[in-house]
Amino acid sequence: MDTRRPRLSFSASDSPSPCLPLTQEPSPTTSCPSSLQAPPTILETLLPLIPHPSRQSSLTSVPRRPLIIAISGPQGSGKTTLSAALKRELPSCQVLSIDDLYLTRDDQLQLTRENPGNLLWRHRGQPGTHDVGLMAEVVADIKAARDHYSQLQKLEEQEKRGGRQRVVSLVASDMEEEIRMQKEMEAKREKEKKCYMKLPRYDKSLNQGNGDRVIPPNAPVEVPEVVIVEGWCVGFKSLGEDEVRLRFANGEVGGGLLKKVLEQEDPPREEKARLQVLESLLEVDRSLAGYDVLTNEYDFLIHIDAEDINYVYTWRLEQERAMIELRGSGMSEEEVRNFVDGYMPGYELYVDQLRKGIFEERGKQIRVVLGKGWEILNVMQL
Repeated sequence: MDTRRPRLSFSASDSPSPCLPLTQEPSPTTSCPSSLQAPPTILETLLPLIPHPSRQSSLTSVPRRPLIIAISGPQGSGKTTLSAALKRELPSCQVLSIDDLYLTRDDQLQLTRENPGNLLWRHRGQPGTHDVGLMAEVVADIKAARDHYSQLQKLEEQEKRGGRQRVVSLVASDMEEEIRMQKEMEAKREKEKKCYMKLPRYDKSLNQGNGDRVIPPNAPVEVPEVVIVEGWCVGFKSLGEDEVRLRFANGEVGGGLLKKVLEQEDPPREEKARLQVLESLLEVDRSLAGYDVLTNEYDFLIHIDAEDINYVYTWRLEQERAMIELRGSGMSEEEVRNFVDGYMPGYELYVDQLRKGIFEERGKQIRVVLGKGWEILNVMQL
């Protein structure tokens, strides 16, 4: 994957995203204004479908808190814009990009050295180039907060039962009163306790555009009611070796990558190239199993999908043009195509499973299908 990143001079948080359409009527000529905002139509569609703790009358009616909302979508689809809009709408929310969990620059270089034949790990981006250990640390913070809120639910129930019991028993002994007061003080301290979580950041502009994790890291933030996790491979799950081999053999995945390899060889050796591409795909799929530590914690998923996955080339090119207009530098059209080429095997392998839904329980996933001009073609709940 030749991303030629040194020409980039901006971070993920600064890169513009295409706008979602202002209406749900097809509009092939939709363009993005200089001030990019997710329009109210898509928010009005999604917000009533998204569970949120603040809508509940009490802690005991909250299924899990903090809630983790995943947003998945290809490059240039508008997922970062949507995440920012949802953060503004939800009263207590933090956004974590999957990009913020990339390996450090040194670790990425080591991964490349140790796997010289892997065509998909020569640059960051694919599953396997993220820090699963850091991912687990973030999840541990969230789980600790969930345990805390679960304890609060129990305390709330105990207080309700205790209040009913005191109405029945109007007279209590001094010792019973002391125990009761002690329990109330413990409950008060538990309620006042705050939980914190790591919120790492990755800056793509460091190291001449090769990127690196921001050091020192940001101070831990108080765990909000909602954590949004957004990224291109969010929700992807390992298919297993047999499925990857079958889909590669059937020509469903890796064709573009194989073509590039053959174009670079003189003379081209197809059997060797096929083995290299297949092994690269298998290594990515094996790595993806480790991402379950985060994926299994999702409570809700918004999947921004393209009617045709090849629209990603157009979307990413428009995004880059906006960046050049804003910053004066960026990738050429050829570089953008090479950049997107490196992600296509992931889309070919895993988008189908997202389209079918990743949850056993119905109603926890929304699929938003966009046309080439970012017009909304369909919104469905899975």
